[in-house]
Amino acid sequence: MLDYLDAFEKLSHLDLRNNQDREIIHVCTYCCLQEKIFNPYYAFIVSKFSTTDRKLMLALQYNLWDRLKDLKELDKSSKEKSRTTCCSFNQR
Repeated sequence: MLDYLDAFEKLSHLDLRNNQDREIIHVCTYCCLQEKIFNPYYAFIVSKFSTTDRKLMLALQYNLWDRLKDLKELDKSSKEKSRTTCCSFNQR
């Protein structure tokens, strides 16, 4: 089994209440943005969640919109990193 599928299975079996499952999307996006070089691992996990649950797909969409709004306040290198990340999530 691939690593991201293993992570997806383990995260899926967590006993999360209310909107806590949306935090998975936020944490994966945050982790992805902290990487110096784009790591598709996070995009694969988020993609798997967003294809299995519509509310998580919407959570991803809103999260990416928020990150794009934040671009106005970032320096050039951070903007490029965020743009690459958002585009990579969009392709999944």
